[in-house]
Amino acid sequence: IADRAEEVITQIYEMINDSGADAIGGPTLGADPMVAVVSAYSSTQKKPIPAFIVRSKPKEHGLQKWVEGIIQPGWKVVVVDDVVTKAGSILKAIKVMEEMGCKVVQTVSIVDREEGGTELLAGYNFTPIFKKSEFIS
Repeated sequence: IADRAEEVITQIYEMINDSGADAIGGPTLGADPMVAVVSAYSSTQKKPIPAFIVRSKPKEHGLQKWVEGIIQPGWKVVVVDDVVTKAGSILKAIKVMEEMGCKVVQTVSIVDREEGGTELLAGYNFTPIFKKSEFIS
């Protein structure tokens, strides 16, 4: 996978453009590298895509926010995660974004472990870049 990183970044960026999303984000820690790199790459393509991260729980001090980054209620968003197994982390991030008033227009993972997450994300236009079965038979 590492030798295909540029291809993965480009593919995710193109998905965002095709979906009409205003921002990209996902659950911290799994989504952090993807979100940062795709957002940075987008600035080289003359269409910057803001990034956000969904915490696993609200911050305990300050504004006690669930979400950090550039995001507004009403925005269309792509929610990403590095790996989807049973989709727990990404579904939690989706719920937070929907409660914030955002519309999830696409979900993406680098790897789908093919253990039930795909079915749970069917209503969120889920696209894995790779599937476990492509690597392990």
